[in-house]
Amino acid sequence: MFKREIGYYGKEAKEYLTRLLTNKKVRLVSDVDPLDQYGRTLSYVYLEDGTFVNAELIKNGYAGSIVKRMMKILLYLSNLTNYNIDS
Repeated sequence: MFKREIGYYGKEAKEYLTRLLTNKKVRLVSDVDPLDQYGRTLSYVYLEDGTFVNAELIKNGYAGSIVKRMMKILLYLSNLTNYNIDS
């Protein structure tokens, strides 16, 4: 099993998930790749009421999103193209 140091806010994220998921049924939806590079399962998690747990983690600051980081990079790059470099 892959072991590493607990990340920044790792304990808080675990506590949040414990409160959110204890005694709840969830539905797991596999990602395109069912495992990451370390052999960990990749899934989207939904509560019975339809709450998308992965999004809740991001929204509440307990997880990051590669999409969110990529959007920031794309916005930065698009702003660069607004400048006239030929002048």
